[in-house]
Amino acid sequence: MFLQKPGMETGKMKKISEKDMIEQWVDKNRIRQYFDTPDLVFEAFQYEKGEMIISPEAKMDFLLFLIRGTVIVYSIQADGRMIPIHQENGSAVFGD
Repeated sequence: MFLQKPGMETGKMKKISEKDMIEQWVDKNRIRQYFDTPDLVFEAFQYEKGEMIISPEAKMDFLLFLIRGTVIVYSIQADGRMIPIHQENGSAVFGD
C-alpha cells in the first residue's frame, strides 16, 4: 500500500476510500512529520504484485510512502533488461 499525493494517476492501482483507515496509517507511520502543512490530505492506493508503480519517463512531483508490502527498484538497461538494484520491505519513502 502506498499513501501518495492526491491526483497522482499511475498504473492500475486500486484507490482505498476508507478515510479512517488512511488516517490510522498516517498516524501509525508518523507521515505528517515530513510536512509543514497541517491539513494536508492523503490518498491511499493498493497495487498488485508485479505492477509498475512509476516508470523512468514519468515526472515524479510527489512522494510515495510504502505502508505495507515490498517494492523492488529496477534499473532499465539500454537493451531493455530490468536489473533489480534495491528492495524495500515495510515502511519506506520514495520520491525525487
